[in-house]
Amino acid sequence: MSAALVTIGSAAVTAAFALLARDRAERQAIRSFADARATPHAAAIVGDGAERVHLVVPVAAVACDRRTLERLAAVVGRRTGTTRRAGRLEFALAPIGSGLAGPDGATVRNGVWLAPSLARHEAAIVEVLAGRAGVERLG
Repeated sequence: MSAALVTIGSAAVTAAFALLARDRAERQAIRSFADARATPHAAAIVGDGAERVHLVVPVAAVACDRRTLERLAAVVGRRTGTTRRAGRLEFALAPIGSGLAGPDGATVRNGVWLAPSLARHEAAIVEVLAGRAGVERLG
């Protein structure tokens, strides 16, 4: 019976990776923070570049500068620690309401979406994104 569970589990994992690949292909990548600021419906996405999304925020809601956003992505990556690339920052055309593939159900919303593992850091992350605090606020 455990062999059947492994097969079902493997099929589920394969299907999840296929959805992730399709989701990433459908999102139009934006090359830089400056380009994202100039693009309506752009989102900043912090994840590992493959299966996990840790933070999503509309670029229009980001008041901090590019360097602070990059530092925040690195700190978020260290906090999640899922892979060595966990703090990867990407920009994409992803209007409010867009769902992003991944196990935690990331969506673009008015404000910040965080993976459940970052919930206790939400207030500090929001302050950093709003430009009211530095990344060191996350400790």
